[in-house]
Amino acid sequence: YFGYSFCPDICPVDVQKLMRGLSQFEKTDAARGAKVVPMFITVDPERDTPAALKSFVGRYHPRLIGLTGTPEQIAAVAKAYVVTYNKVP
Repeated sequence: YFGYSFCPDICPVDVQKLMRGLSQFEKTDAARGAKVVPMFITVDPERDTPAALKSFVGRYHPRLIGLTGTPEQIAAVAKAYVVTYNKVP
């Protein structure tokens, strides 16, 4: 999932739904569910520090990984997954 932890409305709801789905999948098919690596990739690295992401992802699933990087690294990953985003002041 690409988003940012300071998102007040959309990101928390989406991540919560995705992680509930993953938890259900893990219950119904533990072997395959264990192979899924859930990731939250920030598009706001200035505010989403590793500490902020750790706190954010910890609320949703014990295996959810929070990833950050330089703006250039994030742009490259977003491009590889055909994700578009814009920072609005």
